[in-house]
Amino acid sequence: MTVKPYDIRTFADVLSDLRKEQLVVPNFQRDFEWERAKQHRLAASVLCGLPIGGMVMFSGGGKDFAHRRLCSTNPVESEREEVTYLLDGQQRLATLRSLFDDPFADRPTWEEAWDFLHAPLQTRWYLSLLADRRPCPCFGSRDEAGEPALNHSEAIRLPLEPADILDRIVPNRVTKRAAQGTPPWWHPAFAVQSGVDPVRVRRKIAKQAAREEAIPLWEIAGAARLKENGRTPLHELAIREIALDLEKELRSRLQDDSEDTPAVTVAAQAEPALRDELRPLDEIQRLLMNASSTWTSKVVQSLENLMHLQIPTITVEGELRRAVTIFENINEGGTPLTVFDLVNAKAVPGFEQDQSLRSRVRRELGDTRPPGLPSGLTIMLPSQYIDALPRSLVTGVSSNSRTPAHIRNQYLNLLSIYGHSQDPRSCDSELRVEYIKKDRQLALTAPQINGSTELACTSLLRACLFLQTRVGKVKPEACSYALMLLPLAGVLGNDELFGRSAVWRRLEYWYWVSLLGGRYRERQNEVAVRDVRNVYDWCADKVENPFERYTGRVLGEGRYSDKDTFLLVDDTQQVPQAVAEGLLDFTLAGRPRDFLPTGWSPVTLNAAGARAMERVKTTDGNGEEQEYRMELAAHHIVPLASVTRIDDLSVRLRSKRESLYNSPLNKTRISKFANEKLGGRSPGEYFGQLPLGTLRRHHVGLGGPDIMQAICDDDPFAASMKEEGIREVLSSRFDTVRNDIEGRLDKLSETW
Repeated sequence: MTVKPYDIRTFADVLSDLRKEQLVVPNFQRDFEWERAKQHRLAASVLCGLPIGGMVMFSGGGKDFAHRRLCSTNPVESEREEVTYLLDGQQRLATLRSLFDDPFADRPTWEEAWDFLHAPLQTRWYLSLLADRRPCPCFGSRDEAGEPALNHSEAIRLPLEPADILDRIVPNRVTKRAAQGTPPWWHPAFAVQSGVDPVRVRRKIAKQAAREEAIPLWEIAGAARLKENGRTPLHELAIREIALDLEKELRSRLQDDSEDTPAVTVAAQAEPALRDELRPLDEIQRLLMNASSTWTSKVVQSLENLMHLQIPTITVEGELRRAVTIFENINEGGTPLTVFDLVNAKAVPGFEQDQSLRSRVRRELGDTRPPGLPSGLTIMLPSQYIDALPRSLVTGVSSNSRTPAHIRNQYLNLLSIYGHSQDPRSCDSELRVEYIKKDRQLALTAPQINGSTELACTSLLRACLFLQTRVGKVKPEACSYALMLLPLAGVLGNDELFGRSAVWRRLEYWYWVSLLGGRYRERQNEVAVRDVRNVYDWCADKVENPFERYTGRVLGEGRYSDKDTFLLVDDTQQVPQAVAEGLLDFTLAGRPRDFLPTGWSPVTLNAAGARAMERVKTTDGNGEEQEYRMELAAHHIVPLASVTRIDDLSVRLRSKRESLYNSPLNKTRISKFANEKLGGRSPGEYFGQLPLGTLRRHHVGLGGPDIMQAICDDDPFAASMKEEGIREVLSSRFDTVRNDIEGRLDKLSETW
């Protein structure tokens, strides 16, 4: 790798490279993010001639990274063998281009250009010399009293401080709605609606701008090219019109008083002796015309000289990964680059209607289309979800936010597995851990990435669907052992296996044995890649059940999922988060009833309905219909108020991790609505209102009165914490849960 020393380039040179697509933005760069206020401050700094900082670039091949034009969201495919990638400075350089160039001219129509511009850059800027009818000493059009000045010395002097000009720089958001009717002069649609003669159209824009003493800024960068083609840039036309208007104002006053001081002051800039001599009116008018022309030239020169703004640049040559490291160091304060960003940048542009890889993944995993359950498996979901459940509610992926980390990472793992021809459907060798490592993911070629993305997304979507519909995972993208998605995806990516009920039963068996038996507690990478092969072969009837020997470990693995761990026999050992969540999920997978009081019609809970926050109906004890959303939360089965009585003490007990009242065995998911209905009751009323059948569906073997009797002597705040009652209750629930899980595993193994 080589790093060239600082090179000083002008803004005009950089813009020239941008137009020729010699300088491009790699797709691993974030989208343009600066809000309007930040753009505004940079604009003021530039108009004061202040430095804007350096830029870092990487010189590489045109096929190294997918890339796009500055300011645009649309990928382009470079015809150049070598290009320069902008590593640092996108936000500043894009702001400058939006300010002084015209991104709306990048496409045949302004509407097309608008569609591909980053939203914060859908803007046109102008310089107001009479903001809020207050004169602007900057550039010397008027003096502080508001009199026409056409001051030559001020015309070539930039403002000293950004604050002097900040409120004179006007950003106007370009919208398609504003194009309807009569758009304002600065809107691209104004030119379209003003006629076909470009010369007349430009003069009309300039005259409209001059009425507001406004100078369009968006053709300053292209001024030289326009003049070479025989056209006068808009800013020059507008400045000329402003000068003519000010000159006319001075002329009209001379007709009334040939000794008018402002007019003589302006005219005397070229001939100072004019102040001391009486000159004919026509000579003063001639000098006014010369002063107006000179002022115009000087203001135009001042603005166009901004294109000579000097930008220090460093250019890096050599290894791609080195360039990425430099980029990450430069952007240390921001969000670090991910492998997903780099793979996205390597994907070939122009694939599937020019969508970026990031957009394609979001479409496949976050679309409003349902994920497509096989018809024989619809019993797992309430009927209303079969054709309506959008993919976004299965995967947590949406079009307007970043893809969740677990989903993004498992997509990359599957992409590497499929891209490197390790698909268990066609490859009989055992998968190696290296295929889910960063180096293998970055080694994928563009054809491998594009060719494997659809299968990777389909497999991952189906794995998430399994977690939500079969094992009670409300948010599959947030599962504790995310690598468990890989064996699921490896099997369900096969269309034939995806449609077999026996396969789903085997996957559920594998899931509970692995999660609650501790198979993933250590060396998760190794276990997951072995399972990709083993689970697939089992589901494809190539081998006998390879997981039967682990069944005895379910809720029996020491210091992980056994009874002693749940009951905090060793108070230094907490129940792992994955096991705690697994207990909640197993309960929800059985579609338990909500904790509604006795006499209410039952409501059955399920993970898909909870994710969608489905509206459900029940009838209360008085026969009144009630409707609420299935918004679930983990709830203490034995409420903390049962042993604290005072709200403050309940809050303190909730934070005591060492208390058995906070054990995962004392929690289950119920709706917030049900929690509110029961929350205000005394412990006696609370347990009296919970039907025994409802408790049993949550794997609670004791009835409310038995629980009350057991905990009556508990005192979690005693010097020697007294919790024998809750220990008895939770011990009973552990036994019930374990028996129910064992029963579930037996049932699964009997029917495949």
